[in-house]
Amino acid sequence: MTTSRKPKSKATNGDGSVFRIEKNGREVWIAQVSLGQDITGKRKYTRRSCPTETAAKKLLRDMLFERDRGTLNQQTQETIHSLGMYWATQVKPLSVRTTTASGYEDLLRRYVFPYIGRIRIAQVKATDIQTLVWQLKESGKSTSTVNQVRRILHGFFNYAQRQGYIGHNPVQAVEAVKRQHGEKTQVQTPWSLDEATQALTVARNDDLMDCFLHIMLLTGFRPGEAMGLRWSDVDFENNMLHVTGTLRVDRRILPNGDGVSKLARNDPKNFSSGRSLPIHPELRAALERQQMRLSLWRIQAAETWVDSDYVITTLVGTPKDPSNNRHHFYRFLKAHEIRRIRPHDIRHVVAARALESDVRLEDVSQALGHTRLDTTKQIYAGIVPRLNDRFVEGIGDLFSLHTRVEIKLETFTEES
Repeated sequence: MTTSRKPKSKATNGDGSVFRIEKNGREVWIAQVSLGQDITGKRKYTRRSCPTETAAKKLLRDMLFERDRGTLNQQTQETIHSLGMYWATQVKPLSVRTTTASGYEDLLRRYVFPYIGRIRIAQVKATDIQTLVWQLKESGKSTSTVNQVRRILHGFFNYAQRQGYIGHNPVQAVEAVKRQHGEKTQVQTPWSLDEATQALTVARNDDLMDCFLHIMLLTGFRPGEAMGLRWSDVDFENNMLHVTGTLRVDRRILPNGDGVSKLARNDPKNFSSGRSLPIHPELRAALERQQMRLSLWRIQAAETWVDSDYVITTLVGTPKDPSNNRHHFYRFLKAHEIRRIRPHDIRHVVAARALESDVRLEDVSQALGHTRLDTTKQIYAGIVPRLNDRFVEGIGDLFSLHTRVEIKLETFTEES
């Protein structure tokens, strides 16, 4: 293919131009519009071709109008799949934790690329995103999952817009999905106090669950925070536990399609997550039992032992994979006929039982490491009946007291 460019005809506003080229032996007219500059200061353009100069000039006016409205997209061969992978693997790791970025990649691969991955970035429309949302719901995905995918796509298309690939973010025209009344979620009903007490009692004789369950039920830690706890975070002298990080599995897909997983320790989830809590006597006893347990495992492992400093470890001292710990947790529940909940639901157990015991909502929120009090209210207000009971009791007592005062005043007036 041979291409030659003739002198260009500039547009009146200087932001666009019309020129002709010869392509494969025939004449083609090009309408070109400037889209500003990229981060390096280099000017970006988008082009459209027409068979005649008159058509190209009309197209240029239309393109300038679209650009001013923010709807003109840059011509590119990039698809949602190709640019999405670049964004998740090269761009996001610079601004979020590596494990968070790999989570974005995983969600894109599972819930986005199979549906709209082949669509070119410049051609994507809000209806494509709306259709994706509908398809995910129809396939049985939870409202939480669908909205998480929508949030990730919103961030991705914001990036595409900043880079000049699209003029506006199509996700902005697609509303989040509202959870329907009675819709099932992964969250299980929290254990009752009796169920939680039973779990703690039988766990004392389980080498794999003793320390984990005591940490979870006596602190309200997230599972990743419990698995990421190190002995350097345990201050026996001042009787304090410090949350300094989380442990989770980082799953990545290699260019050849193979998946790899490795344990990764990250900073706390947010600013409020880095916190310190007193060590309850029951938890202190469990930690001391764990120290004795690790001493025995060290002797048994001999030269294969690894001093990792983690509180919860494998039989050779290495940090324990949270997935393996979850499997051990489910086997533990089944063996002792304890109602099955997820490890993360233990956190809900702690919050619900604390609120029922008249612990202030503010105290629960701070201990759980929530950034905002509203988060705690949103999660737990609906699952703690005692909160409503206290309201009814309080408002009832208020009116009862007022009524008694009114009766006394009426009685006093009649007597006087």
